[in-house]
Amino acid sequence: MASELFAAKYRTFAGIFVENIWAIAVCVFAGLAYLVPNWVHLQLIISLFGLLTIPLYWYNLHFCIVCLSQCLASTSSEIVEQPARCYH
Repeated sequence: MASELFAAKYRTFAGIFVENIWAIAVCVFAGLAYLVPNWVHLQLIISLFGLLTIPLYWYNLHFCIVCLSQCLASTSSEIVEQPARCYH
């Protein structure tokens, strides 16, 4: 799903990047599970990390709405295309 945000020629790199992040997260959670053997506490810790990302949704949504409402479509398109330029 995340690869759909990128230009067609950069989707492979975006997919690889997302899968690498997923693999790193699995390794980190395995280490965290070793350090926190009680599954209830482990679930609480994992959920708290997820809660930290919720404000990012509203920040990104608000920023795109503000850019589009001020007729700065070029700025919002640059923001969407910026990750693709990183892989070029």
